[in-house]
Amino acid sequence: MNTIYVTASGQDNLRRKLTEKLAEHKQLCEERTTAHALSGDGWHDNPYHDRLQQLESEKTREIASLRQQLESARLVTVDPKRRPVELVQIGSIVALRIEDESGGERTAVWEIAGFGETDVATRKLGYNTPLAQALLNECAGSEVSASLPGGTVFITIESMFSNWSCQDT
Repeated sequence: MNTIYVTASGQDNLRRKLTEKLAEHKQLCEERTTAHALSGDGWHDNPYHDRLQQLESEKTREIASLRQQLESARLVTVDPKRRPVELVQIGSIVALRIEDESGGERTAVWEIAGFGETDVATRKLGYNTPLAQALLNECAGSEVSASLPGGTVFITIESMFSNWSCQDT
């Protein structure tokens, strides 16, 4: 896996998810062991055991993915008093004017966050999202386009802030 960039909260979130998945995996293993013991035959005509085995395999893959993400994660420190304002980077706060293909226009303010750290309620947009990808390394006044699930949008970076909170909108 390529390097991913996370903030401290994003790294904590990955660790929390890993801990949760490990606990879920342990519970599935225990449940499968019980199902095996009660049936007398772990694989023959025991659909519940089979389903538990499938779920256990799925959790094993999720755990491996989270471990890989943690191993490839590089911590990005964001100083709330010195946010990037020259070019859009992780930690930047950007005011955008977004126009869709039909001519509809809206404005939005987003903080660019780390990998998988998108949180609409707090106006954080993970750098790995299509919208943030279109903005990275651009400056205030830049015009870019992005292919989003709802179609192509045309974006103008109106401004970048050194300080902002979601209550300001």
